[in-house]
Amino acid sequence: MTSKELLDAKTELNRTDYELKHVSTTLNGTLSKLQETEVKLNKTECEVQTLSASLNHTRSQLEEARGLETVSRWDVLLTTPYLNKIFSRKLYDQLNNSWNMLEKF
Repeated sequence: MTSKELLDAKTELNRTDYELKHVSTTLNGTLSKLQETEVKLNKTECEVQTLSASLNHTRSQLEEARGLETVSRWDVLLTTPYLNKIFSRKLYDQLNNSWNMLEKF
């Protein structure tokens, strides 16, 4: 190998090394952004699961409330909060307040 060929090969090697470092730096930046996005995604997935559970609970409450649409005021006594309970002043006040609120609708 001549000295010119050796010099050209060394120059090519330096250029390739520079390009490799540039690509490596770009790749590291992309990986960093990807990790940040993954953290955001995991946080969002957690929030979606929490909100989904809350929504399901609210839906079940709504369905339960819809089931009470055709009952009379006295049928309320057959629901879980009042069934087989001693009819105390506190329980009477709860019922009275509930009935008063329902009258507004």
